[in-house]
Amino acid sequence: MAAESTVAERSRSQPECFIFAEHMGLLFLTSMFISALTVFPMIAGNLARRMGRPFKTWFIIGLFLPIVSVFILFLLPDKSENK
Repeated sequence: MAAESTVAERSRSQPECFIFAEHMGLLFLTSMFISALTVFPMIAGNLARRMGRPFKTWFIIGLFLPIVSVFILFLLPDKSENK
């Protein structure tokens, strides 16, 4: 039990930057997850707009089905006037 230290004990013995560094992996994974949640819907929305489909509808579909929505768009026919 002596080998285990609590957060309060570590905060007294280590500077704040080292305590923050312990959580960098979690922060990185969280930021990557949030980035993926916004990038895939943007790709789906922009691709849909180019294909003559509504951006907002496909952005929302991209939020719920991030990668699948892009593949669905590739399978649908192009409705845009300039091909």
